[in-house]
Amino acid sequence: MSSPSSHADFSISSAPSTPGQEPPITLADTPFDDADGDADTILHSSDNVEFMVHKIMLSYSSPVFRSWYEEFEPSEEFNQRYDAFTMEEDSATLTLLLRFIYPGSDPSIPCLSTFQHIMHLMREYDLIQQTTLRKFLSTPEVIQTELLRVFAISFRFGFVEEAKLAAKQCLHTRFEPCPEIEELRYLTALDFHRLWAYHRQCGVEAASLTHSLGWVPVQPRIWMESTTPATDLDSDRHGVNCQLHPLTWNVENGARCLLRGWFVDFLKDAGDVIRERPLGAAAEVLSSPEFLDPTLKKTMDCNACRPKAHLQLTSFIAHFFVKEIEEVVGAVNPVLSIEDDD
Repeated sequence: MSSPSSHADFSISSAPSTPGQEPPITLADTPFDDADGDADTILHSSDNVEFMVHKIMLSYSSPVFRSWYEEFEPSEEFNQRYDAFTMEEDSATLTLLLRFIYPGSDPSIPCLSTFQHIMHLMREYDLIQQTTLRKFLSTPEVIQTELLRVFAISFRFGFVEEAKLAAKQCLHTRFEPCPEIEELRYLTALDFHRLWAYHRQCGVEAASLTHSLGWVPVQPRIWMESTTPATDLDSDRHGVNCQLHPLTWNVENGARCLLRGWFVDFLKDAGDVIRERPLGAAAEVLSSPEFLDPTLKKTMDCNACRPKAHLQLTSFIAHFFVKEIEEVVGAVNPVLSIEDDD
């Protein structure tokens, strides 16, 4: 961390640098160039860039900066206009830090490595803007593409909610061996085991919906019969894949019904993919043509099922099945060995 240093009236050298010499002092870009002439502090970066800033902004944002001003002893040799501090950070890093401190749009964070670097410095300086930066971890474009890194980084900084979001995001994928990433060092074997256990429990709970049908509403559906029809009549109306399954199923409010064979096969196939990708199956797989086509092909030789199967099945998935999966999964809480470090 930087320490206070004395500094005379500010000036910029325009002399060119030569090999072996430091680069000339340059002035930071707007808004840290004192265009309004009211800056009272200079932050001198490690790469010789001067940032013209304001004591009130730094002191409000950081007790560390506030203490620097309390300890600062200006040189008696100069009629000093500025308080000045030599910083260990380079100009790119200081620009990001100061843009979080000053009003305006939050700066863009290009990657998780930059996020970790800036968050580490915010912790060092105890900046109140940590909460603003923290939101970067839970943005969809980050958590959807870097979920394991987000999970591990959340453990590094003690971010419980972000760790839970990353754990839930992993339910969109199969739990498989992952490539080695640097951030894995922030996780213990127990942390990783608990993530796997959470994924497995959610998969089991969600897949159970395909054989425990108490959530299925009793509505007119081409695949459902509430009472056993006459065998000959049913055979005449339906194709070979559309005969009623021999088992009786309990649905909503304890009602008993019979299901078409093709729908029972659909439930079995759905259970297999849900077990591997609980939320991924719900959001992406179940309504996809690749998944539905084998089921719908079984109704092609049936004059009764064929006209209605696609519309009724996709409606059932969207309005009942997916919502039930999300509700069941939402009731499972991941076990995390961290406490929120606000």
